[in-house]
Amino acid sequence: MELIQIKPLPQLVPSRVCLSCEVCCRFPEADSFLRPYFTAGEIGRAVAAGVEAAQFSDRAGCQVSLVPNSHGEGYHCPAFDPATSHCRIYEVRPLDCQIYPFAVMRNADQSRVVLGWDTKCPFMRDQAETEHGPADIQAYADRIAALVEGDDSLERFATNPPLIGRFQEDVVILRPLPRLTARLNREALIVKREASPLPPGAVSLAPDPLPLTPYAVRLTPLTLADRALVERGFASGKLATATPLAAYAFAPHMIWSGLFSYWRAELAGHLCLFAEHGDGLFLS
Repeated sequence: MELIQIKPLPQLVPSRVCLSCEVCCRFPEADSFLRPYFTAGEIGRAVAAGVEAAQFSDRAGCQVSLVPNSHGEGYHCPAFDPATSHCRIYEVRPLDCQIYPFAVMRNADQSRVVLGWDTKCPFMRDQAETEHGPADIQAYADRIAALVEGDDSLERFATNPPLIGRFQEDVVILRPLPRLTARLNREALIVKREASPLPPGAVSLAPDPLPLTPYAVRLTPLTLADRALVERGFASGKLATATPLAAYAFAPHMIWSGLFSYWRAELAGHLCLFAEHGDGLFLS
């Protein structure tokens, strides 16, 4: 289910400030991890509003492809007009943009989802130093948190994990998002072993169909503290010692954690690593 646009929620940053700012919507690299993520519904609305469909590599949900800045260095969102500093799809902009300069992200050890404010925003830096600024920021954050942790929003985040950004040291954490954390850190992963269907006309020699066997597996976020545990698990496997692949070393998985959410679990006495992305959860 698509999240309702945040039209009733007034912007914390005044429009006059946004239009004079040179931070938002601009990026130093074409593949910046800060590019806004669009869900399938948001992509459809953006294309209908005039953004080229080619700017989206996956219509099911992806980060938008940036375009070179014709008025200076770097890149910018294809919906952004650098001549006027206006967004061409402002009324249907994605959630990433609607809540900025607030951000939904993982905390430093990847154990929780949190809401924070981005210190790259000049207005927020100035506001934080005023008498009532911190209280105003916190009150606004509470309103966003209530929206993000609504039932419909939880499902949207669950089906679009990249909506949750990686940890950023320059984002000040304001509050945890326990409902969203619980929804993503599922209590258990149910793995079903299913019998393959027989082709038409084939006869089964088995006396009974193979049963569906559920296994409840508790998933735990993978952190640096798990290095020894993971390396012991790799060392016990035959493939790890016979195949010099990066997948059988701990460090590469930590490096890739910027692209994937990693989980560990024990299944039948064996250590299993899972990598989660927008396409689903995979045994790595």
